[in-house]
Amino acid sequence: MTLTAFPDLSACFLKNRQLLRGLLSKI
Repeated sequence: MTLTAFPDLSACFLKNRQLLRGLLSKI
């Protein structure tokens, strides 16, 4: 894993967490 790819992974993780939180709030 390269250091330059880490920010992209963290951004994707935060996006996924927001999507999961949105789905849970809809239930």
